[in-house]
Amino acid sequence: MATRQEFNACMGPFIRGKEKTKEERQAGFCIGAKICSGKAKTEEEAKAICARPHLPKWAQGGAEKTEGEKTEKTEKPEELTCPQKTQRALETIQVVRDLIKSGQTDKIKEPLKQVLQDIHSCAPEEIKALASDTLSEVRKTAGEFYFKGEGREMVKSLDTLRDLMGHKPEKPELNASGDKVVMPTEDPKTVQRAEESIRGGKE
Repeated sequence: MATRQEFNACMGPFIRGKEKTKEERQAGFCIGAKICSGKAKTEEEAKAICARPHLPKWAQGGAEKTEGEKTEKTEKPEELTCPQKTQRALETIQVVRDLIKSGQTDKIKEPLKQVLQDIHSCAPEEIKALASDTLSEVRKTAGEFYFKGEGREMVKSLDTLRDLMGHKPEKPELNASGDKVVMPTEDPKTVQRAEESIRGGKE
């Protein structure tokens, strides 16, 4: 194993250079770290590793615990299959959508963390990358004021992610003519008549 001095000397060529942009320096740091630590033997191999989607810092670690939960010494590893994690991610995205639409963005951080962890456990690489970008953007609004148009865009982005994960929206029931079947409780006139009937019974 290389000493700290040898590691730093190895990293030098990858991160030095005044002409390098911040992004180039970050990329060089990742590539150099993989080569200098022995995780990659060639620069191409290091680039491939660095290009893989990874969990952002905010999504790492378990959910925040209460004081009572922190006293537990051991924590059982979660035993969920990929289909179960995917289903949980889809359900949690729905929760986040509802929180955004109701203006409760101060409550979306933990659900977003769970969603991204579940996606990174099982989803294809392209879905992982999209999820990291989408959920990181949504998380920026946590607890902040935003306009209705921004809220709609966030919900739209979550819907796109959910659709790519295989979400199948419920199809409305159609009649023989191809029109949507409106249930009695969805018909405004029926609801109005029912309310008038209730009021009449109380008089």
